[in-house]
Amino acid sequence: SARAAGVNAAAAEAANAMHAESSDAVDGGDESDKESAAYEELVQKAVEEPLEDIEALRLFELIEDDGFGRPVLLVMGCRVDTWVTAMDRVMLSFVRLMHDVSREPFSVIYFNSNVGWRNQPGFTFFASSYAVLPARYRRNIAALSIVHPGMWVRAMFLLLRPLLSAKFWRKLHYADRLDELWLDDVVQKHAFRPPPEAVLFERSLRADLDQRADELQISGILGGQPIAKFSSSSASASAAAAAAAAEPVDSATPHELELTSTRIAPSSPADL
Repeated sequence: SARAAGVNAAAAEAANAMHAESSDAVDGGDESDKESAAYEELVQKAVEEPLEDIEALRLFELIEDDGFGRPVLLVMGCRVDTWVTAMDRVMLSFVRLMHDVSREPFSVIYFNSNVGWRNQPGFTFFASSYAVLPARYRRNIAALSIVHPGMWVRAMFLLLRPLLSAKFWRKLHYADRLDELWLDDVVQKHAFRPPPEAVLFERSLRADLDQRADELQISGILGGQPIAKFSSSSASASAAAAAAAAEPVDSATPHELELTSTRIAPSSPADL
């Protein structure tokens, strides 16, 4: 099919680019300074074309200092709808922002928070990007952190595994929680403010985990029957019930006995 042909073509381009990089390394060439004609054309289009529609998505945010003296690019995945947004224009916006930045070490933090099917670029986009971007992008990236990773992100990196070097895998970092970014020294906590979508997503995750923990704490299985949560109030209620059951019947007044017998007596057919 046309889709399969596109995927194969993108993979072939990426493989050729990887082979060219390997050849340059063997020959002693400076691979980071080499830019293909395709990339030069991409840079020219990024400069000339109006990209206000892509910039309005606020998909990218560049922070000057990650706390370690490097710029850091924040990417908010849920802000782009790949079904209606031209991803080639997203690529132009990326190149316009990172063309000069990529000449020095930098970091990237991708927020996968609240990302659905419509927010997920396909393999072709990533393979084509790999093929066209100069090697300095991959060489100078100090860390690539994925916040709130899901199955799609992990699967995509597995598909890209043949194209990525061992050095790249050492730069990849998964963060299940926001605080892992500074706990693992990816970025200093004071260096940036996490996107509100990521903060709200994490609060939702924590609330869900807290609810599940409470459910596990107050319930259990004993002979197939749930166990009620034990508390002082329930203990007091049980003690009161036990005391009432142990109280002699003759301690009740004649009037109370009369009311009790009236409640439990079966109704006659005439009363129905």
